[in-house]
Amino acid sequence: MIFVTGPARSGTSLVAQTLIRHLPVSYFNNLTAVFQRAPIAANILFRKMICQKKVNYKSYYGKTVSFSGPNDGLHIWDRWTGKDRTSIPGSLGEKERNDMLIFFGAYEKAFRKPFVNKNNNLSTFASLIADALENAHFIYIKRDPLYLAQSLLKARIEIQGDVHVPYGIHSPTWTNKNVGDLDFVQDVCEQVLFHEEITKKQQRKVGYQRFWVESYEEFCDSPERLVVRVAAKILGQPIEVEALRKELKPFNCANTLKIDKNLFQRIQDIFDKIRKENNLLNS
Repeated sequence: MIFVTGPARSGTSLVAQTLIRHLPVSYFNNLTAVFQRAPIAANILFRKMICQKKVNYKSYYGKTVSFSGPNDGLHIWDRWTGKDRTSIPGSLGEKERNDMLIFFGAYEKAFRKPFVNKNNNLSTFASLIADALENAHFIYIKRDPLYLAQSLLKARIEIQGDVHVPYGIHSPTWTNKNVGDLDFVQDVCEQVLFHEEITKKQQRKVGYQRFWVESYEEFCDSPERLVVRVAAKILGQPIEVEALRKELKPFNCANTLKIDKNLFQRIQDIFDKIRKENNLLNS
């Protein structure tokens, strides 16, 4: 089981789509969102009717088109991790652990392929899932903090409709009280730094063999490298490397200026200040 995770807007959708397209794996599709109570049965029943086109690399904030398009499956994860997707579960109850094992056991039996799923939130509590699912591996996508902060700020505007409302998980200490008084640029930078810190903790708990940290920028330059590594180290399956390189070309990295240049400069200034402070503390 391979879970692609990381902060929202870090490139996780692109990475998951690439693995799904180029490896013999199964995945949650959009049909599961229609039949939320019986996603396995629905996929078995309508398997021949669903268009089985190759997964492409398109999405809008992680959302894809067609019934066969990849889906995060958050409606399924809600069964075990709760419906409040902005909070981080501190533990999984015995019932939730058992239900998860039963579900994925049935899923594996039905489709008989390794499983890939993108879920940004898992990066904050991967250790809980790793304890319950012994064959779970996590690929964490790390993006340049400057451009991650920009993309998160853009998502606050375009999706949340309010620069003060976080897109994706924020620190547990974050509160929506008097959000209008917050410096939203400072706040989005703190959201990025929160993910950096919690990721280090999760990787230590899960272990470096099962929790990989992959650079979004390096993935865009050489996407075949990660596909080959997953095939060899996790799936234990051979792959035609040269054929893969011919089909899978580098992606255009989305690290370009996309917001007001003054806001972008403020983000850069805040991170520069934080780095200087950290250097002073460590010297």
